[in-house]
Amino acid sequence: MALQSEEPSIHPGWMKWYNTLKEFYDRNGDLHVPRKNPLHLWMRDQRSIAAMDMDDPRAFSPAKKKLLDKLQFRWSNKHRPA
Repeated sequence: MALQSEEPSIHPGWMKWYNTLKEFYDRNGDLHVPRKNPLHLWMRDQRSIAAMDMDDPRAFSPAKKKLLDKLQFRWSNKHRPA
């Protein structure tokens, strides 16, 4: 089920990507998205945006971070040891 943003500042386009990621998480139980999947690039972009704009909450809102945290989103793109 797609979520509607409770935060009016979250763009509907961002929510569309988030809902696609949530569906992936619900199906797979994790966010190990294959590199060939467009979600992989979107996740990388979210990490980059959040890291660049940590002092500017308008750029990456706490509401976005909270939604991604619910999916156990890894904010570091470093791979976990095997």
